[in-house]
Amino acid sequence: MVRGQEDEGVKLWQFGKEVYQEFLNMAADEEIGDFTDILQGRDIKLSTVGPETTGTPYNKTSISPSLKEKPLAETEDQVKTLLENQADPMKVFKPLTYDEMKTSLSSWLSPEGEEEETPQQPNVQTPPPVKSNYSLDTKSSKQTKAEKFDDMFNDEPKKHIGEDDLPF
Repeated sequence: MVRGQEDEGVKLWQFGKEVYQEFLNMAADEEIGDFTDILQGRDIKLSTVGPETTGTPYNKTSISPSLKEKPLAETEDQVKTLLENQADPMKVFKPLTYDEMKTSLSSWLSPEGEEEETPQQPNVQTPPPVKSNYSLDTKSSKQTKAEKFDDMFNDEPKKHIGEDDLPF
């Protein structure tokens, strides 16, 4: 809800990970308290600067809590109306299909007018494979030192592949 525009009702806002992190930091701050409390919560102040300031194609938004605690609305009926008459996020924000997200991501990664730069590397040779002393063979189970020690006190010692009855 925007103060001064309460008659327009509850608004839904989208924000990125940085604003989300700021909300988490406020929630963890004991001095701020529960800013979501409808009776004794705090308003959130938003400050937004445009691309001309950020140097990127996007706005930058920062948030901070108000210093005064303030109820959501003056009367109980107004609070009830605000809580009951909220827009359905699934209708306001259209869920995208996989193909729509893929197309959007592809166009963001490679905007039109920009050619992909692929460095030319002549005579690139692949090094020969390195021989490893390690194996991913899980058929034979190896015992830990603790298991080997415990086996020394068993009445019937376990026989392992390639071992005989001799303890030495």
